[in-house]
Amino acid sequence: MSIFWATQYRPEDPSAAIAAIGELSEMFAGVGASQTRLLVAMTQDVGTQSVVTNWESSGDAVAAFDPIDGTATKAIGSSKTLSALLAASGIPLRRVIGDIDQSFGDTGSGKYAVNVVQSTAAGPALWTEAGELAWSAVKAEGASGLQLARVLTGDATGLRLGTVFVENVDQFTGILSKMPPKLLEIFAATGTSTVVRNVHRIISA
Repeated sequence: MSIFWATQYRPEDPSAAIAAIGELSEMFAGVGASQTRLLVAMTQDVGTQSVVTNWESSGDAVAAFDPIDGTATKAIGSSKTLSALLAASGIPLRRVIGDIDQSFGDTGSGKYAVNVVQSTAAGPALWTEAGELAWSAVKAEGASGLQLARVLTGDATGLRLGTVFVENVDQFTGILSKMPPKLLEIFAATGTSTVVRNVHRIISA
């Protein structure tokens, strides 16, 4: 189990934020994040970027982002580049925290992230089975990884977020017409429906 913390911005200069990903990743690693990515929206909220970091626990993430004495807050303030970017981007559009409960394959690779937000009445056991079936399907299409999480904050609290990591988005869309029958059965039995589906370009150091 681990936590993701995603903060969405509409940067004044998108290319400047992309160019700073190396310094940003190094800074977050220094305060305890296990992974940092910049997601550039392609199909929803176009023009926005989201900084997504992974942490061992929600307590670690909150300690880093505390607006008064957080370790990440202080580190950003001490960097001319990062503090200037933050000031130019303005107040975040939204912030989302999620509990990552399943990961398959290599979730550290891929050129694109396809995010699928779903509502479901499935309990932990059924959702674990659904995740395994989904991974077998997208893996067969060439996806490099799959991450499943439960959203803990904001308007999407309680919804499920699946992220498929691919080099080519066809590796995701190819499965839509040939979903495993057992997975479709689980979705039907638990009232699972897709709320949002979107594509992001992944930028990482």
